[in-house]
Amino acid sequence: MINLYNKILELKQSVSGISTNPVLDLIELSDCQQLDSLAKSDAFVSKKIKEIIKLSENLKLDFDSKYKSIYDNYSEATLYAFLRQKNNIEAIPEGITKTPDFKILIDNEEVYAELKSMAFSDGNLNYKKVQEDSLNANIEIETRLNQGHKIAFGIYSVDPLRKSSKDSSGYSIKHPIEEIINKIEQNIKKEQYEKGETILIVDIKQLIIPSNLKEASVPFFVFGNSIVSGILWNVAFGKIGNLILKTIEWEGRENIEGELEKEGILTTHPYIKGLIFVGYENFKDRKLVGFFRSTDEWTATTKFICNSCEFVNNDVNFYGFDVVGK
Repeated sequence: MINLYNKILELKQSVSGISTNPVLDLIELSDCQQLDSLAKSDAFVSKKIKEIIKLSENLKLDFDSKYKSIYDNYSEATLYAFLRQKNNIEAIPEGITKTPDFKILIDNEEVYAELKSMAFSDGNLNYKKVQEDSLNANIEIETRLNQGHKIAFGIYSVDPLRKSSKDSSGYSIKHPIEEIINKIEQNIKKEQYEKGETILIVDIKQLIIPSNLKEASVPFFVFGNSIVSGILWNVAFGKIGNLILKTIEWEGRENIEGELEKEGILTTHPYIKGLIFVGYENFKDRKLVGFFRSTDEWTATTKFICNSCEFVNNDVNFYGFDVVGK
């Protein structure tokens, strides 16, 4: 019987030992098993699995944009399954008009949520570069083993936010903030927020955030001998001209990277009532962090955010005390 677990396992095995597929690498087989089980009683999950299996037909080793669509469906199904454990949530059927993805009932009030999964920058080029570099690394390993070396290794890097048109230091904090803002803005359609109080949920598993999720969710935090700006807090609440601090490479090097040149999502989009990031520790353990404006405290949307997230914060860093010294 073809189910999600078997199909994803088949795709992973077709790549294993040859190259890597940076999207398939992030799809957990344990999630697939849970979704297969849930699909027996849930029409929405069943529909998403069918869409993934259809997208998987005739895929080859070379990277295909269908892999991103596979991940989008996987992300939507797994997040729905995760949120329904604590919330009264239902998926909204797609129609002619643009609608949010989910409806949640909180204290007899309806709250809506729109989900977006962030892909690599530079479109398919970045995915293909990772795959090519991984292939070359495997060839190098095989060559050295064939030459009689008992130990061999190859190296390749994954930089999801890399832009071929822009140089960025590996220590940069400003570039990730502005690039994530750009990527989110490209996916915002105002009509999806007009049905009622609506929050935006952003899956960032494909991206690499250079700090843990709590540290990224405050304006500044201490890292080693540096004071560093929180990436996700600035994506939510940043304002043009804010100083952005990066990790000090070594003693005597600069700490101030520059001034922010992009406004945060909740700063510029008043119709978005909150922002949740779906991140992962060690790329496996799902953790949600949420943001809402201080003027919107104790609404149905903030109740949903607080009920669903491991950590929350607002524009005045009211909850920053939970990060300091920890």
